[in-house]
Amino acid sequence: MVEIRLPRPGGAWLVREYDRSWPTQVDSLAIDPRTMQVTSRADFAGFPLVAKLIRWGIDMHMGILFGVANQILMAALGIGLMVSALHGYRIWWQNRPAPGALPRSLVQSWCRLPPRTQIIVALALAALGWALPVAGLSLAAFLAVDVLRWRLARTSARSLAAE
Repeated sequence: MVEIRLPRPGGAWLVREYDRSWPTQVDSLAIDPRTMQVTSRADFAGFPLVAKLIRWGIDMHMGILFGVANQILMAALGIGLMVSALHGYRIWWQNRPAPGALPRSLVQSWCRLPPRTQIIVALALAALGWALPVAGLSLAAFLAVDVLRWRLARTSARSLAAE
């Protein structure tokens, strides 16, 4: 597919080629309308590797990189994520604490880990938080809520035992 944009006053024609099949081509030219000379050119082959990976990732995510096969793969991935989430809720429902029992928390599982494993997990989570800051903030908020639930459960269990 070729896209041609009219020039703004004093500007150049913009001609872009979009071929999202493999190998991807997203080349563009700027042409001076008075002289019809190419004033600027951007060839996809000359893009840095990171720019190419971003383009391919966007095209794959949108389901246009490999045509129908990519769309089927993306639909299967989406359905798989939904089934996994529903299965996780089902597992939680079957293993939820009995009424009146202390809630299970991640902190309880953390305390049962050997110290070496705790260090490895903490380093992996720190690396994740550094590489993906939004995911790291979400994880930190989740952990803060879990620690708060754990402390409240311990406090209420102690007060019940003292009575």
